[in-house]
Amino acid sequence: QPRLTFRSARWLSFTSAPTYGVSVKTLDERVIGYVALSPYRKGRRAFSHTCEISYYLFSGYRGRGFGKELVRTALSAAREAGFETAIAIILGCNLRSIRLLEGFGFSVCGTSPTRPAWMARGSTMSIWRLI
Repeated sequence: QPRLTFRSARWLSFTSAPTYGVSVKTLDERVIGYVALSPYRKGRRAFSHTCEISYYLFSGYRGRGFGKELVRTALSAAREAGFETAIAIILGCNLRSIRLLEGFGFSVCGTSPTRPAWMARGSTMSIWRLI
């Protein structure tokens, strides 16, 4: 049964700034995923029209269109708020996220050898952009 862990709940409360947003997807009264818009390089004027989109779906609900629904909701909210560019930072090995972002017109604009500590050596992070 999907549930929000303390870690993900803390992340959600951190990212839900008043001018941005968090959308939680539920199914049968259970949280199955979420998407958030947050500042990209907060405080930097050059990026004031750029937001970062972050999302997560619990494993049993992937591949069923829920990710598309979450990303579509976030991108619509970003456009309504006046953002011109959306950035997503994902693991280079996350093929589902890559396909999801490509489906919305995102393209890779950079990679970094930096990786979360739990990832295997050689893993990369990629930066995706939608203008």
